[in-house]
Amino acid sequence: MVYKAGKDHGNADALSRLPLQHTPITTAPEDRVLMMEEMDTTPVTAEQVKALTNKDPVLARVREHVVRGWPQQTEGDFAPYKVRGAELSVQDGCVLWGARVIIPQPARKIVLEQLHQSHPGVSRVKALARSYIWWPKLDEDIENLVKTCSTCQAHRRTPAAAPLHPWEWPDKPWRRLHMDYAGPFMGKMFLVIIDAHSKWMDVYPVNSATSTTTIDCLRQSFSNQGIPEMVRFFLYNHNPVREIQALGQNPKSVPRDSQRILHKCRGTVMPLQVSAVLQGSQSCQAT
Repeated sequence: MVYKAGKDHGNADALSRLPLQHTPITTAPEDRVLMMEEMDTTPVTAEQVKALTNKDPVLARVREHVVRGWPQQTEGDFAPYKVRGAELSVQDGCVLWGARVIIPQPARKIVLEQLHQSHPGVSRVKALARSYIWWPKLDEDIENLVKTCSTCQAHRRTPAAAPLHPWEWPDKPWRRLHMDYAGPFMGKMFLVIIDAHSKWMDVYPVNSATSTTTIDCLRQSFSNQGIPEMVRFFLYNHNPVREIQALGQNPKSVPRDSQRILHKCRGTVMPLQVSAVLQGSQSCQAT
């Protein structure tokens, strides 16, 4: 009996165990993903990108640093490239960041116009650019391009209007006051104070809308009607709205101009009160 290796047992099963003289070694072809020379139509070719890269003072040095290594210190223009230094490569004289081609400065406008040709909007243009190309401040350039495009601005989606949230109705009088200055009228400014619950108004004619005058009018009003829990008012000369709370309660509604409340009071006692105030100021001036 003589031992025989299994690979030499060709007579056992010729279909599955027939030995071969050698096993051919096959190498899979290299895959090129998103390379510009494999696109059907491109705004610039790989040769043009290579030629422009040679003329670009920054990108040419970046290509040299990618091949020979980055120095310890770099200038400001090279900072965005050095951060991605481990991911940069060179293919046919073009600098790549991953699978994205870094476009030199002279060709960037042409590439952006090609991506923006169908006016797809900011998000879509950014998505297309992030699949093929890159350069520093690419997103900012895309946003500026779309902002200056009249077609995109004419067909952009209008943001949904925020729902109006009216003031909560106070449960008792003189709990929340709204006040503002009206005028000038007949050489006077008028401090208008309105109670949000009863719509009662106190109107004080003054010569100037200063903080001292406002405090004096509020002292007179509070001495007659009582101290409110909350006061909402607009400062003169279109300053931001201010809020004064006596009990620290924060309303959930959005500040409104007190003139809107005055507008709702048309047809009530407002004309009579304003007329009485005007007559009183005229009689004081006559005396």
